[in-house]
Amino acid sequence: MHRYNAVWLLRICGVVAALSLAVIVFAPSWVVAVIGFTVLGGAVATIAPLSFSAAGAIAGGQGQGDVRRIERVDQVVARFNQFNYVGALLGAVLTGVIGSDNLRLGFAVPMVLVLGIIPLASQFAIIRTRADGSSAQESSGRGTTLPRSTSR
Repeated sequence: MHRYNAVWLLRICGVVAALSLAVIVFAPSWVVAVIGFTVLGGAVATIAPLSFSAAGAIAGGQGQGDVRRIERVDQVVARFNQFNYVGALLGAVLTGVIGSDNLRLGFAVPMVLVLGIIPLASQFAIIRTRADGSSAQESSGRGTTLPRSTSR
């Protein structure tokens, strides 16, 4: 993440995801659609881990003891994950409902919605900010790593 920051990466992945969904929607054959799904999987695979890193960075807890900071990060990530599950369930259902007559239309909606990550990506700059100025980030930039507590 030091070489390519989260904001840049999320914007690129948002564009690639939208283009992949366009390939799926307009695919002339199932083979082309499968290629679109493969590229889509690679593009969206970065969004969830970066979202969890951002949630952990937002949780903060600097100036608190290690145990309290870990508990705070755990609470914030758990709350965030509830929205993650609801979104996954509703997204699948809505794609099926909208695409009940024509599945291409069902994938056209996420094709447009995934573009929302482009303007929202600037909010992920907190990952880099906390990585540069906080001990909660590993110097390699691979994500939030918290020190192990011996009291647990």
